[in-house]
Amino acid sequence: MKEATVRSLSFIEPVKALKLPGGDWLYEIKFDGYRALAFTDGKDVRLVSRNKKAFDFPQLLDALKKLLAQRVILDGEIAALDEKGRSSFQLLQMFKSSGDVPLVY
Repeated sequence: MKEATVRSLSFIEPVKALKLPGGDWLYEIKFDGYRALAFTDGKDVRLVSRNKKAFDFPQLLDALKKLLAQRVILDGEIAALDEKGRSSFQLLQMFKSSGDVPLVY
């Protein structure tokens, strides 16, 4: 990965997972993938790791360009799902060699 240049939108440090205190909490499923920030500014779209490295996943970048909002910063996980809908880091790594693995963000 190469160093990402985040032009018009500032880089935001992603929040790290912490152990939640007791009580009623809503949470999301932990996917086994790459943590990524998505920056959109018009048609300028970037996916950036928490270490400020650029991710190049064309299918995700194309999907992010379709967002109706003009400027957005999203914090999410890039994952590949198996036939049962479970995230698979092995499938995600296969994307690098084949480019033929469906991804979700």
